[in-house]
Amino acid sequence: MNIRLPYFKQENWYTCGPACLRMVLAFFGVTRTESEVKAACGTTELGTTPMQISAAAQKSGLKSTSVKNANIDDLKQEIKEGKPVIALVDSSYLYGGVSGFGHFIVILGFTDEELVYHDPDVSEGKFMKCKLETFNAAWNATRCWMIKIEKE
Repeated sequence: MNIRLPYFKQENWYTCGPACLRMVLAFFGVTRTESEVKAACGTTELGTTPMQISAAAQKSGLKSTSVKNANIDDLKQEIKEGKPVIALVDSSYLYGGVSGFGHFIVILGFTDEELVYHDPDVSEGKFMKCKLETFNAAWNATRCWMIKIEKE
């Protein structure tokens, strides 16, 4: 099962969070520019926290909760219910490179072995796939943060 979600590439190196929220807002029929979402989140060059993203979603009229130390079953349940999930990962586990940097992606679906997601920082970042074990490593490195968003 894959949720059909609009894709937006992030406009700055530090705006993965606002870009992900923009995709989810569009899914729920709320149109915003990245600049508007970035301002609502309070994003700086230091990035955005899960709590800031959740608060900005609430300002846009949606129900949102940021969850630390979530588990894969919770994430899968949100997807089964047709709700995309924003997850904070260490992208070095997905693509290599320097570790220790948080990066937001939007989870859209899964199989027994793979996870499907949009990555706002990749040229062809739509409907990307990774092995569940790879995602778990990337997610665990950032304390398994997920942002649940739904209509009120």
